[in-house]
This record gives sequence, C-alpha cells and structure tokens, in this order.
Amino acid sequence: MPTGPCKKECQSVLIDSVAASVALKGCTRITGPLKIQIRGYSANLVKELENNLDMIEEIDDSLVIANSHSLVSLNFLKSLKVIHGKKLEDDT
Repeated sequence: MPTGPCKKECQSVLIDSVAASVALKGCTRITGPLKIQIRGYSANLVKELENNLDMIEEIDDSLVIANSHSLVSLNFLKSLKVIHGKKLEDDT
C-alpha cells in the first residue's frame, strides 16, 4: 500500500509573486509548464517558495525561471523528481 501524501494535480500558472505561488501549495504534479518570474528581492522569497512549492514531484511540460535574479538554485523544489518535457517553451 502506498504511503505519503495524496497526489494532487494542478494547472500551470505563472508565478510572478510569492502570493501567486500559494495557488500551488500542496500540488504534487503540474499539468503544463511551471513558469517563475519574480522580479525584485524579498528576504524570505526562497523560504516562501519552499513552503508553497515543496511538494511538487512532476512537471508535465517545462520549467522556466526568468528574470528572477534572487533565485540562485532550485532547492525550493525539494521534492521535484522529473520534468517530462512533453511540450517545451518554444513548441507551437
């Protein structure tokens, strides 16, 4: 019998603020791309992203991080296991 949290699929969203990341809290799979574009600096940015995105295990399409200079690693995606790449950023 499997253990751990129940799987929760969530639609793709653009994360342009910590507040926007709250929509993905508890999600284990993103059905589409995960796009992060947070401008500016926040002392708690990485901690807040970790609190909201820490359960994501799979991304169906791509992971895009743009114009987010205060993010220097992907450690906030601590449960991420696979990015399937079903559709890439430049696919039409």
